[in-house]
Amino acid sequence: PIQKNHVDMFAFSLSIAIAHVLMLLRSLEVMICQRWFKTQGLYLEAYRNSRRDFIWIGIPTLFFIAASVYAGIQHYGENEGSSSYNRKLAASEKTSAGSAEDDLPVYLNLGAIVATQLLLAVLVFLVFGNFRKIDHKEWFVPMNIDYAIHRWGEWTMLLLG
Repeated sequence: PIQKNHVDMFAFSLSIAIAHVLMLLRSLEVMICQRWFKTQGLYLEAYRNSRRDFIWIGIPTLFFIAASVYAGIQHYGENEGSSSYNRKLAASEKTSAGSAEDDLPVYLNLGAIVATQLLLAVLVFLVFGNFRKIDHKEWFVPMNIDYAIHRWGEWTMLLLG
């Protein structure tokens, strides 16, 4: 059977891209408040941590934005008259396709995850490598676990109703 052109990949990529852009804005806010406005209570470690997070989140965000733009062009794009496509997996041989969608958004999303892992490897190598004497307490602000568990519990209860 011919399947309709679903919006799934576009919505998935767009939602992840928006979440990462919001995380970038949060890091940018901390950097701006600490550097230019000298906000009381924000120390240099907060600036360094936010700058690291900005780079850490920024590179995969580019992949997610590219995936959402490409999936959006596929979904709303050139062939508006035909809204069917051929799925490579689970497609029967008798299926005909109007406009074929490819898997580039999936690979771009996968590339973002691989980039995150590569950035983690570089970060661990730079910070914990023997060739540089870096005090990790200057560059990493630990998470307040009690606060995080409390907030995640509130979020779970909010979702459960």
